[in-house]
Amino acid sequence: MFSRLSIGSKIMFSIGFVVFIALVSLTLILSTQMSKSMRTNAEAIVSSQSENYGHYMEGMFHEISSLSKNTSNTLNNIFKANHIDNVSADRIDDIVSSLALSSPYTAYAFFYIPNAPEHLKTNPLFQTQSGETVMFFEDTSGSGTSTPAQANDSVVNFASVQDIINSAKNGQKIDHVVIGEPRAMSFSDRNFIGISFAYPVYGQGGRFVGVLGAVFDFTVAKKFITDPKVLNFEGEIRALLYQDGTITFHQMQDRELKKLQDLLDKDVNARAIQALDNNEKGIFEYKATNGVYTYLSIYPFSIDGANSSWMMLIAAPTESILKDLNSLLVVFTITSAIALIIVLAAIWLLVRLTVSSRLPVIVQALERLFKYINHEVNNI
Repeated sequence: MFSRLSIGSKIMFSIGFVVFIALVSLTLILSTQMSKSMRTNAEAIVSSQSENYGHYMEGMFHEISSLSKNTSNTLNNIFKANHIDNVSADRIDDIVSSLALSSPYTAYAFFYIPNAPEHLKTNPLFQTQSGETVMFFEDTSGSGTSTPAQANDSVVNFASVQDIINSAKNGQKIDHVVIGEPRAMSFSDRNFIGISFAYPVYGQGGRFVGVLGAVFDFTVAKKFITDPKVLNFEGEIRALLYQDGTITFHQMQDRELKKLQDLLDKDVNARAIQALDNNEKGIFEYKATNGVYTYLSIYPFSIDGANSSWMMLIAAPTESILKDLNSLLVVFTITSAIALIIVLAAIWLLVRLTVSSRLPVIVQALERLFKYINHEVNNI
């Protein structure tokens, strides 16, 4: 078929084919390099962000832990110098309420006193349903005013509190903070996900007196970290995970307090699940719970002196990362098509003006030459 084309058409087809191959090759090279660059940049962004927000949460935890420890030391000194029967409720109230005010991240502060003396049971707010004495204060408004709140048995049942109680029963002394697991909490008609920080308080002769603690409400941290205005990529997910993979907060509220590993496709996400199980830092390819392929960044951190580890997780959809590249490829494809049309038009015009228009002259000259050779004419 190609052999049947005119010489002009052959020239146009040959040059057009070469230009087309060149444009396609250039597009593939540019798209490959840009895709690699965008993926690298995206990995750097999500890795940096997960680390930054990990430090943010770590700082909150350390602040509450340090303040709780300082307050417990104050109570330790009081009870070492005075028997609990001689310490007024107002004095204890002042110290515990100050813990609720000491940090904007401390929503509640409590002091649980097993077998409390009668003079510490006069405030009905501090008596739980089962008759336990828990001095309980709240500062949820951030106004700097700590107010007594109704205590309930959930405080006594905090895992952190029970760990200290059981250690005291076994004659073991604890000198570090005990942090509970994330759980749903309800105080003062407020429902939220939080964790508890607890320190033991000892008195004269090292006798166990009670448990001082603080409650951290994740609401403020979640609002700050998952704010749509600070997301880098469309569809980006940010979440805080407990050491076993339990989701503490997530943009999708129905995922919270579920173990992330149980929500994932175990075949597709085998490597990511392994990293979650091992609290491993890094970037991993990951298919999210909504079926979207993403880049997953994990930043693990621990609370000094406590057996408590956490993971800050940021997942950026691959489609969002390459969104600009796809748009650029569309523009480049359209531009290449236009350029190809212009090149072919220019070649067609050039062939028509310089080749096709001169062919009759060449043919006529050749005819006269052969007539001369054949002695049909006497001159060319």
